[in-house]
Amino acid sequence: MDEIRRSFTTDSSPDGNRTEAWQRYMSEVYYRLDIDSDRSKAIDGFLHETRLPNLCISHFGATAQTVSRRSAAASHDDSEDYVFILPLRGRFTFKQRGHSGLVEPGSVVLLNSSEAYSVSVSDRAENVTLKISADKLRNRISWIDRFSARHDFGEPALVSVISQLCLHLTGSAVIHNTARIQEVCVDLLTLIADTANKSYCGELIPDSMNRSLYDAIKVFMIRNFRNPNIGIADAARFLGVSERLVYKTMQRYDETFLEELTHVRLQEARTLVRATNKSTVLNMGQIAFVCGFSTQSHFSVKYKQEFGISPRDDRNDVNMND
Repeated sequence: MDEIRRSFTTDSSPDGNRTEAWQRYMSEVYYRLDIDSDRSKAIDGFLHETRLPNLCISHFGATAQTVSRRSAAASHDDSEDYVFILPLRGRFTFKQRGHSGLVEPGSVVLLNSSEAYSVSVSDRAENVTLKISADKLRNRISWIDRFSARHDFGEPALVSVISQLCLHLTGSAVIHNTARIQEVCVDLLTLIADTANKSYCGELIPDSMNRSLYDAIKVFMIRNFRNPNIGIADAARFLGVSERLVYKTMQRYDETFLEELTHVRLQEARTLVRATNKSTVLNMGQIAFVCGFSTQSHFSVKYKQEFGISPRDDRNDVNMND
């Protein structure tokens, strides 16, 4: 199944029904919720959703309001999800299981949809939310409930990485590999919890954190390799980390950013070179262009270094064997 995308803004609803329309759409994206706001002001907000097979990612922005999950609604839904909420702008407070706290950008709160809770957001606040089946996440992290209704466990560097990734995924960019993107998101959620658990036990896991960032850098490359001008600075800006951290992460795996980016480009180029559908076959100059190479000659040199054969000879071999 590919991703499903939906977007809603209060500007698209009749003025008199904004609150009702907002509550209805919020409940469609998440589950049954109640919305309380300043009755003297109309709710103004947007909600963008990208739904993957086992993961729902959303980008929320709105005027001040309190979102409540009532016990009766939780019982009626008869479902259980874990919900990670990561603020991008502004702040919010939450209450669940007798716990409460203030959550600001750089942190995360984990809530359980099978129990009552409330979240009060500040005016014009924005956040990204990841919703995943509790059973599926417990299969990965059996002790995840330890962090339910908590907001003091997110490693800031990891929170920044997954926040920026989710923001990108709920935008207009095309998702080429839904399964892999979902896997990376769940890996990051697992790592956030795993890091917290290991830190709680007095352990450090730098290898896991580096692997997570490395995977996120690879996702950035896969989504942007067609742009001939991207570099470490662009990856660092997208991931919300320093250029030095990107450099050190690649170095840890005995790679450079440019080497790995070239590898990603060449893998896509070989698929195009060896394509046999005559109606969609591209010439070598076109392939070089769409795969982010500055010139056809540079593309040909790198291709032969990678595969031991020129792109033209590679195509000829495929055609001879058809």
